[in-house]
Amino acid sequence: MLEPTGCKYSLPEHHRPRGQGLKSKPWNCSPEEKRLRQEVPEVVPYLEALKKHYSGRATLPLRSLLRMVEDYPRPPLLEAISTAAQYGLFDLERVENLILRKLAREYFLIKS
Repeated sequence: MLEPTGCKYSLPEHHRPRGQGLKSKPWNCSPEEKRLRQEVPEVVPYLEALKKHYSGRATLPLRSLLRMVEDYPRPPLLEAISTAAQYGLFDLERVENLILRKLAREYFLIKS
């Protein structure tokens, strides 16, 4: 009868050679970030600050920002992002409100 000894055993071929532990892979950016960097290079500083604010990849905010880039005209978008970067604003709903306010003033003039 075998009795447990409390020791663990492993075969030598299951050990990694010394100095060849898990190497960290270079960090790849998400598809959303790649598209933002390609399509709107003007927002890259804000993009970096946004990722830093959300400590990591910030996938959902990046998707939201990409949706805004696809939906809204470029000049109001860039102006709102510039304002957001100036004041450290990372709430993208508020950034979108800035864009919509700008659009309401410039594109939808109400004539009385």
